[in-house]
This record gives sequence, structure tokens and C-alpha cells, in this order.
Amino acid sequence: MSTSRVTPAAHATLAPVTCAIGLGLVMLDNNALVVSLPTITRDIGADEMAARWLFVSFMLANLTLLPSVGTIAAIVGRRRTYQIGLALFGFGSALALVAQSFWPLLLARVSQGAGGALTVPNAAALLDANVPTHRRTRAVATWVTVSSTGIFVGPVMGGFLTNAVSWRLVFLVEVAACAAGIALAGRLADIGATRQRVDFLGMVTGGGAVCLAALGILEAGRATPNWVLVGGTLGLAVPTFIAFLAIQRRVSHPALDLKVFAQPRFGAVIGACAAYNATVAGGQYVLSLFLQTQHGMSASAAGWVAFAAMALLPLGSQLLSLLTRFRTPQQVMYWASLGLTTAYVLAGVIGVDVLWLAVLPLLAMGLAVGVLFAGDTAVVMSMVESRMLASALSTLSLTRQLGSILGIAFLGSLHQQLIAVGWSRPDPLQGTFLACAVVLLPAVWLLYGNVVAAGRSALPDSAMPANRGVALNKELNKELNKERGGDEPR
Repeated sequence: MSTSRVTPAAHATLAPVTCAIGLGLVMLDNNALVVSLPTITRDIGADEMAARWLFVSFMLANLTLLPSVGTIAAIVGRRRTYQIGLALFGFGSALALVAQSFWPLLLARVSQGAGGALTVPNAAALLDANVPTHRRTRAVATWVTVSSTGIFVGPVMGGFLTNAVSWRLVFLVEVAACAAGIALAGRLADIGATRQRVDFLGMVTGGGAVCLAALGILEAGRATPNWVLVGGTLGLAVPTFIAFLAIQRRVSHPALDLKVFAQPRFGAVIGACAAYNATVAGGQYVLSLFLQTQHGMSASAAGWVAFAAMALLPLGSQLLSLLTRFRTPQQVMYWASLGLTTAYVLAGVIGVDVLWLAVLPLLAMGLAVGVLFAGDTAVVMSMVESRMLASALSTLSLTRQLGSILGIAFLGSLHQQLIAVGWSRPDPLQGTFLACAVVLLPAVWLLYGNVVAAGRSALPDSAMPANRGVALNKELNKELNKERGGDEPR
């Protein structure tokens, strides 16, 4: 049942800020943790393998729960789900604040990941329920702008607090933010609950397949890996994933709607998305780790370098809007992928010995990534039928998480192996950046094929009406209005 505790005018101001807390916390946490990890693992007596698990566990929990968040929210209500997510995130932050060893800290990260899965997807629905249509564009802009500060504040704040006081203060800030978000969300209107079934088998098999694959890849990165464990986990991941696909074909409310892959060229965008997300997450992780453990840089200085790598990301998103006036989104994504590949090659050649020179390819990376992150959403919205759009965007979000997990596992393992064998010319960081360029080549090929296919289609995306986005928004609003009216979601 929908309730309203403040005036609609206040909703339009309160909702974007409240919803930004959930997304902003996820961005802040991951970007702060990546520069604090070397100090954290040293303080709790853990190794680099444990550091990767602390980073990946958040994404694994997030990925496992994310496909069923829409169903959970339909059962208990969007606002309550958002508050539960913030409570889980806050619990994880509080546990991390006092954790003295690896396992409690790992549990804290899992709790944070589950909380992030419940909060971020529901933010858009809460905005829709609390902001009038004529003010929605401004509300979304406020939501994105406020939450995006976590990208920039995270590495700088994490590095500063780690050096000046303690990395634990980052989690204290998050506990306070979660408490504020829960209180503010209680004043928002809700979307009524409906009866649906949660695809528990899909959650278990899908999450299990990813966990097994990540475990195998992470174990392979040890100095002396247990190859029986590597082969066993990777071998089990394959039938588990096949079982997941079989379940998704049979259940009425699947965690992942496989029908969306029947949309023309959708699979190519998803494959490219997985590749460049793998390089971005894995490259960022290795960069911070190498600067502190091999290059002798402080956490604070490493935070500023990480900031440089993300500094132009918002500009890249705005650049997409400008470039699509002259080229199709597919063409822009293709050229951005080439630009990102070139930036990785330059970073691999230059290294970080001359820091001011190394910053230049890092800035280029952020710009290209901004174009790609906004571009994949625009391309999916232009190529997928409106009735499948929600499933397509959900699949895109899952792919980003999956690519990030596998990227950290693979590139982190590769980096450790390069160190173990004494690789020095180029150094392990340069070798990792060159590996990022190689991993990105399939994405370049897929996006090029997408451009060619779009050019040959009877109705290429470049020929679509300029108001296609407006039409899609109207259709989505109709669907949301039906859900608020109590109709069963399709």
C-alpha cells in the first residue's frame, strides 16, 4: 500500500538525495577500499589472495542477489526493500569497523554486497514513485550527480584516512550514511507490493557458477597454486552454469530472462561490456596494489592516482551525447573501445616511473570508460524492443558485475604470477596493462561487428527517429503506472 508522509513538492527534493545515498555508498566503498586494501590485509595478517577475496566478495554477493531484487521488491515493497538494503550495508560496515581478522571482514563485505544489490536497483523506482513527471529529468540528474561523488571522494578519502588515522573510519562514515538513508527513506511514498515467486534455484546455481569460476581463477594466481582445486572448481562451474540456464528456461519468473538474447546484436554488446568492465575493475585493483606494495607509494598518494584514472569519466558520459549527433551510438562505442585499448598500450609502455607522464593514459582511460558506460545503455535502449527493455537493462547490469569479478580474479592472478617469476621488463604493472589491451580486443571486434550489422540492417539504428528515447520513456512510464495500480508485472 502506498503511503505519503510529506508533500509531493518535498518528495521531488528529498527523493533524489535519499536515493543517491544507496548508489553513492556503493561507489564510495569500492573506490575507498581499493586503495586501503594493502594496509587492511597487513593489519589483519592476511595475504594478497585474501585482498582479492575481500574485493570480489562484495561483487559476488551483489551479483547473486541482483537478479531477484525486482521480485523481492514487488513482494515487500520498494521502500522497505531499499531500507533493508541500507540496513544490511550498515551492518556490514559496522562489522568491518570492529573486525580483527579475515573471516569477519569477509562476512562484512558479503553483507555490504547484498545490501548494495537491494538498494541500487530500487532507487530508480523510488524516484519514479515520488517525483512528478515534469520534474523527473532534474531529479535523475541530481541523483546521478550526488551519487557520483563517491567515485572521486572514495579513493582520496580512503587514502587520506588510511594514512592519517585508520582505514576503519571509512566504514564509520558508511554506518552514519546508512542510518541517515533509512530515516529519510521512511518519509518517501512506496510502490504497492504484489505476489510473486523468487527464483531461489536460479540464485543458487547462477551465483554458485560464478563463485566456483572466481575461486578457480583466484587459486591459479597463487605463487604455488593447488591445480587440483583449480581444475575441480572450474570443472564444476561449467555444469552448474548449464543447470542455471536450464532452470531459467523453465521457471515463470526467471532471474535472467534468456529471451532478451534473441534481440538482434544484443549478445555482441553484452560480450563487449563484460570485456571492458573486466579490464576497468581488474586494472584499477592492480594499479593501487602495485603502487603501494611494489612502488612504495603511500595509500594517500595511490588514492590520488586512482582519482586521476576516474577524473574524466563524467565528461565521457557527456561526450557521448555530443558525438551521437554525428555518429550512431554503436560507432561511438567502437571508437571508444579503440581509444581505451590504445590507452592501455600506452600505459603498458610508459609505466609509472615518470608519474606525470603516466597520468596522461590514465586520464584517457577514464574518458573512454565514461563513453562506454553510457554508450552501452544507449545502444541497448535503441536496439531492444520496449517490452524487453527492463530485462535487457537488468542483464546489462549483471554483465558489468560479472565482468568486474572475473577481471579482478584474472588480472590480479596474472599480476601475482608476474611478480612470482621475477618479471621486470616491462614491470608487472606494465604487463597487466598490456594484458588489459589484449582482453579488450574481443570487445573491439564485437563492437565493430555491431557497427557493420547496424549498417546492413533494414532499419539501422542511425535511421531511428530522434524521439525514440522519448517514446521508450513513455512506454516505461505506462508499465510503471500499471505496476503501481496492482497489475501483475510481465
